Amino acid sequence: MVTPEENRVETLEQWLHGKVYWEQLLWTLCSQLDEFTDDEVDLCYKHLCQNVGIFKEGLPGRLPISFEKIYETRAASAGAQPKVSIVGIKQMRHVNALSERCELTFGPHLTLIYGKNGSGKSGIARLLANACFSRGSRDVLPNLRKAQQSKEKASATFVLQTMGQQEPQDQPYEIGQHVPALKRFAVFDEQSVHIHLDERNKVSFVPAHIAIFDKVASAIAKIEKRAAEENRVRSRPNPFLSVFLNPAEQSTVADYCKSLTAAVSDEQLIAAIEFTDEDDVRLRELETDIQNKRSLDVPAKMAQLKGEESALRAAHRSLQQCAGKVTPALASAINQLLLQIHEQRRTVEALGVGSFDDGLFATLGSPEWKALLLAARSFYATEQQRTEVVTDPTHCALCHQSISQQQRDLFQKYWRFLESEAEAELNRLESKLSGYLSELQVVKDRFPPAAGSEVVAHLLQAHQPAILVELKEQFGALASVLDGWISALKQGKQVNDADIPRFDLSSLEKLAQDRERQLVALGDPSTDIAVLERQVVLLKHKKMAFTLKSDGLERLQYLRWQSKINQINFAGIKAATTKKRTEAFLAGFAQEYKANFNAELTGLGCEFDLVLWASGEQGNTVKEYRLEFSEDHPPTHVMSEGEQKACSLADFLTEVQLDANNCGIVLDDPVSSLDHERKEGIAARLAAEARQRQVIIFTHDLVFMRKLVDSALDNGIPLVAHWIRKIEGAPGHIALDSSPKLASVKTLKADALAAVENYQQLLPKEQEQALGVALDYLRSACEALVEESLFAKTIQRYDDHVRVQNLQDAVFDHALAQRIVDLHGKISELLLAHNRSDEAREDGVDIVDFQSVMSDFATLQSDADNARKAAVKSREEAGKRDKAARGGW
Repeated sequence: MVTPEENRVETLEQWLHGKVYWEQLLWTLCSQLDEFTDDEVDLCYKHLCQNVGIFKEGLPGRLPISFEKIYETRAASAGAQPKVSIVGIKQMRHVNALSERCELTFGPHLTLIYGKNGSGKSGIARLLANACFSRGSRDVLPNLRKAQQSKEKASATFVLQTMGQQEPQDQPYEIGQHVPALKRFAVFDEQSVHIHLDERNKVSFVPAHIAIFDKVASAIAKIEKRAAEENRVRSRPNPFLSVFLNPAEQSTVADYCKSLTAAVSDEQLIAAIEFTDEDDVRLRELETDIQNKRSLDVPAKMAQLKGEESALRAAHRSLQQCAGKVTPALASAINQLLLQIHEQRRTVEALGVGSFDDGLFATLGSPEWKALLLAARSFYATEQQRTEVVTDPTHCALCHQSISQQQRDLFQKYWRFLESEAEAELNRLESKLSGYLSELQVVKDRFPPAAGSEVVAHLLQAHQPAILVELKEQFGALASVLDGWISALKQGKQVNDADIPRFDLSSLEKLAQDRERQLVALGDPSTDIAVLERQVVLLKHKKMAFTLKSDGLERLQYLRWQSKINQINFAGIKAATTKKRTEAFLAGFAQEYKANFNAELTGLGCEFDLVLWASGEQGNTVKEYRLEFSEDHPPTHVMSEGEQKACSLADFLTEVQLDANNCGIVLDDPVSSLDHERKEGIAARLAAEARQRQVIIFTHDLVFMRKLVDSALDNGIPLVAHWIRKIEGAPGHIALDSSPKLASVKTLKADALAAVENYQQLLPKEQEQALGVALDYLRSACEALVEESLFAKTIQRYDDHVRVQNLQDAVFDHALAQRIVDLHGKISELLLAHNRSDEAREDGVDIVDFQSVMSDFATLQSDADNARKAAVKSREEAGKRDKAARGGW
């Protein structure tokens, strides 16, 4: 069970005395005035500005601060709205499978709607859950059995009666629409159970004693909106951001202007961007200086000098290589090689193939001829290895004829020819000579050398023409030498080195070194130009910024205003107010809430160790429950279904009790999963609630409905009961002011009188039918008299329990019982239950007969009630005597 906790927190007055003046003024005005208008917003905003150092024009003097009426405001905030009741619902469209002809009316106190499962109760209840206040959301689907599903939203017309108005008013409603009058009714159903117990729920109503917090929160929001609006009006963009867009042009002025802050003074900005006439003159001088340096075209001159230096050095290398190819050493090597070739040729001729030419063979010296000699040599060597004595061959291997000495000498000459390398050496020497010839030919083909190129020729012609003439003569002579050597080598003749010219190429190297010195002396002006360009950019940026001086100063003025207004942390103020609101809730309302909740739990027989947690969340107070012995688990994970429903119902009723604007409650099957004892307690509790507000209950539980009827009748609470049924598969057929046999003596008696209320205005046939109905109700009242008075409800229909203790109040009077039997029989004779004769029908029952038995019934009821009162009195006196007797021991 929820236990009260003492909250020792700073009082609201103490808390407010710690606030700055404008906040104290806001609380004072909210407590003293019915409405926080634009005038109050303007007044508080001006004092807010003064608090942060913004001095606005027309600032009034400080008003006195008083928190005395804060408590008076609390008491005055409750019950301001007139009471509303729901008279009925009609014109329901697209509400499940309910017919659009389905209409329902509600009484001002207790209304019961009985119906079996599938009769349409939940469809109407879900519609009410959406229109009224409920925890969670409920889907209202159209008739899913229809092939064509409507895309329209569910809708209905509520008939509302507002206190003070003579006639009820129709209120159209569509799913999702917010109708304030309907939100004053709360709905409890199966889905509410988990939400009430397991989830964090916002307190949906404003307790009177914390209404001031919501009024203040609304006022703070208005002031914050006022500050935001002035911020929008005052806002000035940084004008310099649009002019310093080129990332390639950076300067300290651009950086400074783009990053202005409230800390920058007007004087500092002006000093940073001021552009004088002297600056303008300096800018033109710098631009002229840069132009002059660029007009020198130093890069082009440097490129020319580098090109000339490179050409001279290349020419030097090329000429040096060319001259180095034709030298006396090369001539000596060539001539020596020619001598070797001539000598080797003589050797080859002595051992050559020609020495074997006797005119017998045409292919002498061919590869095949040499292969024959090699094969003969190999055969000769093999034969020698097979004989014990080494001898020259004596016979021919082919014709087997004897060989003469001359022929044997020829064979020996063959063998020497094969062993000789003279021919191979001659080939090698001749190949080397061909290499010399090729090299000389390459040098010849590449003439004229680089010395004749255009760049070098131009330089020599311009600076040393004599050297150019000399080089041309020398290389012309060299060309003649090359021609002579090439011709001689082709003829196999020796070359002459006496005509090789002598070269002096140092002049080319000197010219190249001179170009190198000129490059060093010329220097690179790009560094100077870059420095000058940075100075130009700086001055240009100052010039551009100076033209925007007035816009920049306005930007600074806005930044300074913004920095001051931003000192007001509205989010922090609202959070602090929410926190204090929660403290006030816990210190006052929460205690009241806990006390009411505990009382509801006790009344419903659910004394659980539930702990209420409350906290602030976005300006609201939220609450949730946890079991004291198991705070880590949601209550619904521990409790039985019946316990869950009873506890969530207790929370629901607690909210309703403390919500001053609540006008009624709607409950859909609130006792499913509950036992009989709890059903009886809940029935009594809900019936009692109907004294204070409209109570509408949908149920399929006959026992629960019987207990509701009994509780209402026992306590004199007006009751309306309807019966909703499914007929031929279609739900939503409502029989108004009708229900299963759950009537009492009082209601049955009233129904009997109502049946003949307009008896004299009826036709004879209608009078007969009215009397039949009235007598039927009266006979049922006799039966109810046995249950209620004679047996003191010891045994009740629709109840599985026999209430044995009630026997003490029962009437054990045989004569009274016989009177009830007699009256019941007399009424039965008057009924139209039998087919009467024509004579009996002619002189039939009339209103006098009904009045007679009604009078007898009234006397019998009075006697039965007196007998029961006597039985009760006897029991009470017996109890006192028994208690006194026990006390004497």
